[in-house]
Amino acid sequence: MKSWRTAFIALAGAILLAGCGSTIQSGYKGVYRSYLGGTRAKVYKDGFKWHWPWNDVMAYDVRWKTLLEKISILSVDDLHMDVEIGLRLRPIAGEVYELHTQIGPEYYLQVVQQPFRAIALSVLADYKYNDIPKHAEAIQDKILGEVQRSLAGKHIEFDAVELRHIEYPAAVASATNEKLATQQLMHRQ
Repeated sequence: MKSWRTAFIALAGAILLAGCGSTIQSGYKGVYRSYLGGTRAKVYKDGFKWHWPWNDVMAYDVRWKTLLEKISILSVDDLHMDVEIGLRLRPIAGEVYELHTQIGPEYYLQVVQQPFRAIALSVLADYKYNDIPKHAEAIQDKILGEVQRSLAGKHIEFDAVELRHIEYPAAVASATNEKLATQQLMHRQ
């Protein structure tokens, strides 16, 4: 009878201890949330963090990542285009506590996405459709600068903006192909 009680206590203890910790992966920082004490201001580095089962560690990926948005724009010359644009960002490692308490884990959706889209639309609308590829680097730099100014103090750092893909309307693509074919025929003659 004692052996069953001892085995039951050992098993219950093992189950309890199994839920008493969280592993923060490499490239992540953690913030400890206590059920009774709230969120602690300390930011934990990668590794194992022991805690009671009713407490939790929220992990934030502090590595650079590129998030893509597909936006429809109207150029200066009234041409509708779909543009895929990427923003390279990450939380500031030393400010994860502030990011967690002021914004939360969905910081991209809550704080970054709409301003990024609006800034990209505004900047791209200042160019003609055929000038966008020519001035891609200047456009990317201008969008990045605007995003950095607009979201300063949000505990996120931004590294780059990338114009990934521009999809022109079928009529423009067809006219461009015809023009290129005509030019090739003229060079052959």
